[in-house]
Amino acid sequence: MTVGKMPHTFKVGDIVLYRPTDRMRSAARGTYTITALMPALDGQQPEYRIKHFNEDFERVALEIELSPGMHTAASETSRPSQ
Repeated sequence: MTVGKMPHTFKVGDIVLYRPTDRMRSAARGTYTITALMPALDGQQPEYRIKHFNEDFERVALEIELSPGMHTAASETSRPSQ
């Protein structure tokens, strides 16, 4: 098992929208907060620990399952400069 060097798009504290793959159909939909960054393994996408305000536990999500929520550092860097 090798730890990859893929950069994370999101930062701890960012609000994201979680759209789980088929493996987690019962997961609460909606906004989550990034609570931790996890390394990418063997060239896979970076993973994140996320927390929904209405759940008492954290989940692990792949980057492909997340998109920017309200105001995040990731959305700030993708805005065109004025």
